[in-house]
Amino acid sequence: MYTKYLTDRAQRNAFLETRRAIETRHKTAKENNKQERLLLSVLPRFVVLEMIRDMASDEDEEFHNNRKILSAQQFHRIYIHCYDHVSYLYLSRGLVTTRSAGEH
Repeated sequence: MYTKYLTDRAQRNAFLETRRAIETRHKTAKENNKQERLLLSVLPRFVVLEMIRDMASDEDEEFHNNRKILSAQQFHRIYIHCYDHVSYLYLSRGLVTTRSAGEH
């Protein structure tokens, strides 16, 4: 009887742990999709894809080298692309409202 209780308890704990792992994986995937959509709303697609590829290669390298420490280099990578005859327009609702009201 006691052995059955221990077995049932171990199986229940294994089930709960598996469930938490699946929930965590789902939440992580959802957050990654949100971050990717945010990046795509601000940056050109090819730049976002380059960033994602670089981050994935860094993770693969850390996995193969069994490193758990974040490398300082990943925070200093810069993606620069130069174009002729290109301008950017950044609008903030507050800024537009303030300037519109101030000009009238």
